[in-house]
Amino acid sequence: MEKIQLKMIEDIQCPGCIHGTNPETCKSFEFHNERDFFVCKNWRPSTFMGGVGRLALGLPRGFCRTGMVEFGDTQFTYIRLHETSSVEYDKFNIPVWAMEKDGYLYVRCYSPRCNWLFVDVVKDGKLEQASFKDGDYEHKAVDVGKFYDQIN
Repeated sequence: MEKIQLKMIEDIQCPGCIHGTNPETCKSFEFHNERDFFVCKNWRPSTFMGGVGRLALGLPRGFCRTGMVEFGDTQFTYIRLHETSSVEYDKFNIPVWAMEKDGYLYVRCYSPRCNWLFVDVVKDGKLEQASFKDGDYEHKAVDVGKFYDQIN
């Protein structure tokens, strides 16, 4: 685990986590690295809002509600952290909303084959990355930065 990965987990996942706010002192912290992304596997958002569900306080408005994903016997809220801008999307992992903020690209995604909602956070990512081309069809995520102040 690199220092930048630990810092991203602390900045994005730890705020509002039920287990603690610092991976270095958290007894539940478990680094999980998979293909091109990483997370704290035991991260659980502690803020609950009736009718809305759990909120991830480290993410901006519009990105703070994420879906639940099951891997084996573990169920967790799905956020994928990327320290490089090598994220690629396609018709199976569709970028819906995207926004550049504070040195990160936030992308709200939908995976229709699994009915999963997830959020990608890419360090130094650019809005153009939140798109894909399939033959003649080109899909681009909606730039939320244009109306961010209107999101409740």
